[in-house]
Amino acid sequence: MAPAMSSLIVEDLLTLILVTSPVPSNPSTEMIERTLRSYTEAGDLTTCTKIIVSDGCYAAAPGQREKQKHGRVPAEWIEPYAKYR
Repeated sequence: MAPAMSSLIVEDLLTLILVTSPVPSNPSTEMIERTLRSYTEAGDLTTCTKIIVSDGCYAAAPGQREKQKHGRVPAEWIEPYAKYR
């Protein structure tokens, strides 16, 4: 028999997925730390399962426009992001 709805706890039902992308501040983890801290401050979700996903990226070719949202970043961002991941 399924548990009564009143006995369900959100932390047991919820998995938080945090997706990261290359940014100039890499390899700093400050943004992830702030985000994870906000889970505690906003709703006490510290016991929820957490999955951190890091987007892939590649260096823009010479003369090619960088498009962060598409994973095409400046060449100098590749190494710091690799350290961050």
